[in-house]
Amino acid sequence: MLIVLLPLCLTGQNYVVNGSFERFREVKNPLLAVPEEPCTYIKQPQTFSTFVEGWQTFYIMTPDLINWDSLAHCDLFPKPRSGKRMLGLIMYHPYSDSKFGSDYHEMLQGSFAKPLTKGKTYRFSFWVYYKEALAINHLRDVGQQTEPIVPVQCGNFGVYFSDAPANPKEDFRVSMRELGIDPTINREAIVEARDEWVKITLYFKAEQAYKYFFFGNYFSDAITPTSEPAAQRAAQDKINLGRSKGTYKRRIAYYCFDDFSVVEHQGDLTPLEKALTAYNQYTFEEALLFDSGKSELKSDGIQELQRLALLLKNNPTIKIDIAGHTDDVGADASNQQLSEARAKAVYQALQNAGANASQLQWKGYGEKMPVVPNDCDVNRQKNRRVTIRGI
Repeated sequence: MLIVLLPLCLTGQNYVVNGSFERFREVKNPLLAVPEEPCTYIKQPQTFSTFVEGWQTFYIMTPDLINWDSLAHCDLFPKPRSGKRMLGLIMYHPYSDSKFGSDYHEMLQGSFAKPLTKGKTYRFSFWVYYKEALAINHLRDVGQQTEPIVPVQCGNFGVYFSDAPANPKEDFRVSMRELGIDPTINREAIVEARDEWVKITLYFKAEQAYKYFFFGNYFSDAITPTSEPAAQRAAQDKINLGRSKGTYKRRIAYYCFDDFSVVEHQGDLTPLEKALTAYNQYTFEEALLFDSGKSELKSDGIQELQRLALLLKNNPTIKIDIAGHTDDVGADASNQQLSEARAKAVYQALQNAGANASQLQWKGYGEKMPVVPNDCDVNRQKNRRVTIRGI
């Protein structure tokens, strides 16, 4: 682990101050107790902002600094990815389910050890952990809720960069709305990290000499993707808003975070890297990988898959699903067989290029999942594809 005091020109140096939440500020006020109690949630926002070096939160938000101790029987909490502290955040809690009358998300501000260089590309990464019991226990502990609690996983993990800090006393949700603040980078896809630490990586180009970043969910929960099935979600919305009969339930996405990092990225991002990191998905058109009606990979396709294999090798926590698709020309059985053969060919090519088999799974869908109607040659060409999706 590199120490922040080392020269920041070193390749791979982390610009984030105290990215693993291990260091506390020196606070001389004897009335303020250092938050060292293990396995508890912080319930006051000023505690986090006062003690955690390099970080702050905002009005009515209470992100959790969780102290882990192997001797304190912290069975509920995961062991931090590094050190003995980690962060806990509510990323989704819709207004219909909360006591606030609005969506409740927790956000926080981090800082950089030195300003980023305008025009350079950087890699923003963090580790995330999800466990259903954490969400249930959190609401029970801080809100004493008696209604059923439904833990979900969600997307829209966003970051906004700035050259100036925010006021910890402001309501940052109001600021986002009134100032039109949108995240500079955003992981829209659902973050699936059930019972394991998973690394999330996003890329951005510094448009200014940024000194601070703001992390959280910037979007309405109405449009935030979650693991709750769409029909069930719509029905529960109506129940919770009093528009339908049923059992009132509180839905919440609560994650643990650790090891935030921003480092310089060497070289330009490929379209594949941009799509996988930002949208969790990338589509190879048939013409790039295969000849019409064939499942043997073309040389250009192999070269493109070698780039994907390198990305997987450099990010061993990434796992992908390989999905083969066809248009509706020909017999259903033949299309199904072709889609399976193509997905398997991509799977084997990635392994041959050095990707670990544990990061890969494949399936053929035939003509069952068109992205556009099969009503013309142009559309049928779009439906003949292999899609890579992070899982």
